[in-house]
Amino acid sequence: MGILNTALGLIVISEPIGILPIIYRVSNYELSKIKLISRASSLTYLITMLLFCWFGRELLSAIGITIHSFKIAGGLILLPVGLKLIEGISPTLNLEENNIYAFAHIPIGVPLLAGPAAISLVIIEDGSNIETKAILSIVIALISVLIYLVFNSSLFLKRFINERLLDTINRFTGMLLVSIAVQMIISGIKAVIS
Repeated sequence: MGILNTALGLIVISEPIGILPIIYRVSNYELSKIKLISRASSLTYLITMLLFCWFGRELLSAIGITIHSFKIAGGLILLPVGLKLIEGISPTLNLEENNIYAFAHIPIGVPLLAGPAAISLVIIEDGSNIETKAILSIVIALISVLIYLVFNSSLFLKRFINERLLDTINRFTGMLLVSIAVQMIISGIKAVIS
């Protein structure tokens, strides 16, 4: 039951459909750019989450980073992206292909998809049981496939979204990103202070 709850939590936290407005802005609706973003971001999600599934606690403690510091850093990365979306400004207009590739890794792959909340969930669930880690790895792989499919079919999904609705979704997504970013920073600072 714990793995099922973790799986549902990871899907809700990563929320690939909520990231579609950012992908539309970044890609300018070009299929080649969307495919690039789909591959790079889902692969980044897969590698990051598997890494933290198997070695999360050890990795963070080895480099002297707490999960709370990770939350603060993730919040600081998300904040300007969210603010630009609220203002109706694309954070990445006219990006070259190399920049789009980098943007697919950060901030889309990490921290939007594989953010501190998702990583924390995996680290908490991982335990020391190899069987649990193996099952969790399969769940992570399936979610990364789901992310790839949602992103890759974003042009098809766009048919159901007009420009006015997209602008509203963009601004709402921006507001959510800012809220998430602020909450991440606040909870990280609170935990560090206490």
